[in-house]
Amino acid sequence: MNPPWDKAHLFVRRLLREVDAGRVSHAVVLLPARLGADYVAALTERGYPRVELTGRLRFEPGRGAAPTSRGEAPFSSMLVGVGIEASVMYDGFHDVGVVVQAFHP
Repeated sequence: MNPPWDKAHLFVRRLLREVDAGRVSHAVVLLPARLGADYVAALTERGYPRVELTGRLRFEPGRGAAPTSRGEAPFSSMLVGVGIEASVMYDGFHDVGVVVQAFHP
């Protein structure tokens, strides 16, 4: 899932409702790495692992844009594995970032 980043909190809230209702069991979510944001806290509290991506994402130009107009995200990004084990996130994404998982004793 790659929500519009200015509405990430709304999409995460909906995703968690869908998980709670049993309609979604697994998802990989691309989000801004805003560690102080409520939506990140909600995902972290549930123990979902995240991959803090190294560097900044680069975007291909949109339709009608010059090929040289590739843009770089103005902030860091992360992937969150909803319903996915940290080891699976590591296997899939360790080459692009660091896998982090909250520990709740």
